[in-house]
Amino acid sequence: MFRRIIWVACFCIITGTLFSCFEIKEHINIRENGSGSYSFLMDLSQMKPIFAFSRDFQRSMGDTSARAKKAAAMPNPLLQMKAKFDALQPMLESVQGISNYKTVCDTTSYIIGATYSFASMESLNNSINILRNATNNGGTTETRHYTFNQKHFEKFNDISKESVTGPTSRNDSLTNDLLKGARYTLTCTFERKIKDVSNPLYFISADGKTLLYTGSLLDIMNQKTNIGNSVVLH
Repeated sequence: MFRRIIWVACFCIITGTLFSCFEIKEHINIRENGSGSYSFLMDLSQMKPIFAFSRDFQRSMGDTSARAKKAAAMPNPLLQMKAKFDALQPMLESVQGISNYKTVCDTTSYIIGATYSFASMESLNNSINILRNATNNGGTTETRHYTFNQKHFEKFNDISKESVTGPTSRNDSLTNDLLKGARYTLTCTFERKIKDVSNPLYFISADGKTLLYTGSLLDIMNQKTNIGNSVVLH
């Protein structure tokens, strides 16, 4: 799933902006029976001026050629990304227990991604694996990302450099430049209150039912930060 950031990074390269200011947001809402809803969103709001500048710069060159006119009509990049998320729907809904897939595309706030429902943690794990395998150049992964029973939730430390850039990527310097400003946020909401957590990097909401982590995506990829967490519920 996290390799979806690559086509955003590629767009930045094309437009000449070799830095990134975006945030990946995962939100899981879990019911007591293990079903729930999941969202994967990319917040590109900080990059909105960059995209606008790229379009305006081409328009201001005074070129009246067909190329310039085409550039002036350049579509919002989020709409191009939306097509990629739309194409994921049949793939995700083929996973047993996955339903209600919807693409999220907010061209005002510059947020792009998807939401869907899952019947169990197994369904959720399988859907995440399908997403990662879809862009893994023929490779496959069968990773557990989460486990859950009524009083225990486990988040595994499942984000690595390979899962973001792919197993064949060797340009660490470029990867670091592209992702140095990227953030990752995970929010987990339960029906029961949280009793204890194993990872002090996570915050618990005032009502005791929501768990929040936010930090550098690059640090997670490079294993400088462990996002694994064992959660005990009341």
